[in-house]
Amino acid sequence: MTKLHRFHIQPKNIHQNTFWTDNSKISEKIRKVLRLNKGDQILIFDGKGNEYIAELTLVAKNETKGTILEEKNRKLKEKPKIIIAQALTRSSRIDQVIRMNTEVGVYGFILFESEYSVVKTKDLKENKIERWKRVATDAARQSERVYIPKIAKPISFKQIITSTYKNKILLHSRKQKNCENIIETIKELDLSEEIVVIIGPEGGFSKDEINTSEKNRVQIVYLDLPILRTETAGVVVSSYILLNNTK
Repeated sequence: MTKLHRFHIQPKNIHQNTFWTDNSKISEKIRKVLRLNKGDQILIFDGKGNEYIAELTLVAKNETKGTILEEKNRKLKEKPKIIIAQALTRSSRIDQVIRMNTEVGVYGFILFESEYSVVKTKDLKENKIERWKRVATDAARQSERVYIPKIAKPISFKQIITSTYKNKILLHSRKQKNCENIIETIKELDLSEEIVVIIGPEGGFSKDEINTSEKNRVQIVYLDLPILRTETAGVVVSSYILLNNTK
């Protein structure tokens, strides 16, 4: 069977055995790029774990409709739920953080303002958050994920450090006092709970931020690797956890 093209459809637009979308970009790709027509089949997913085979019934300029033929049941292995807490940095770097970690299988993202963050929360506009959500959606579609990671609105460093998550690990650039090799730390994590991996900006964390983390019982860890860029650090950590701690 020919591999079907895959599209994300909002859950509210999937009802019983039909779907529709007024997303002009999806309609344009179906019509002009892929040259699909009424009667052709596609794959659709809602980003919440559901995936369907559907047949197109209407392909218009700004609207697409279809009939759901079959629900695909994909038995996925249960994996740790990793949340990447990423310090704000340049938009292009956040794009990479979200894209790469979504492809790997991260559960969600929290953006926060760190002392050394060049970009501040007050500088962010709502369209940036919407852009990052689109990046996550597109990465999920391309990597054939059935879940789209959630992206929380940016918060402060203190808020992430004092949050109620049981597993919180902060990645330090180098080994120092009270800093544990992440390989040993991962063995002690409660994998039934979400794991928050806190990644700093280009300049790393300040001494005060490290001290505050320790006071709030956040585990400070390091990777036994060369110094990584802020946009690659999270994907290295999440990949290791997912590959070595699959239930």
